[in-house]
Amino acid sequence: MNNAKSNSRCRRRQAGAILGVVVLVVLAVSLVGVGLVSLGTRDAVEVVREAHDAAISALRPRAKAADIDRVARKVITKAGLGDRFTHALGHGIGLDVHEAPRLGRGSEDVLVPGMVVTIEPGVYLPGIGGVRIESDVLITDSGCEVLSSLPVDEL
Repeated sequence: MNNAKSNSRCRRRQAGAILGVVVLVVLAVSLVGVGLVSLGTRDAVEVVREAHDAAISALRPRAKAADIDRVARKVITKAGLGDRFTHALGHGIGLDVHEAPRLGRGSEDVLVPGMVVTIEPGVYLPGIGGVRIESDVLITDSGCEVLSSLPVDEL
């Protein structure tokens, strides 16, 4: 189930939406590795999807970026994969691909309407591969709007 859909504060938008003069091109999911997806990797997909959806459900104006990271990290850690989530949850998108705010541990950034951020939890399994699910999300006055169009709940 994609919790982001049930979050009344967070709407979905088609990919390639134009915001002002910036065109957003959306990448969505990466299954890093070769060969068939093993049962263990399929379980990792489920955990990462749950972390992704929980983080999106927590997005709102005035939220602390570190708190959003903590929401996703808690899901992954509860599943026993916390040590396999080795990067920040996300970052801002603007004129540069990676810019403030930084959604990660220790970040002091606060989300405000108009920011576009990535939500990209991931886990990496030695000798197997990795899973990262990424969405680009606009912070709005009343919550957020998912700009990515990939149906995450169908992965």
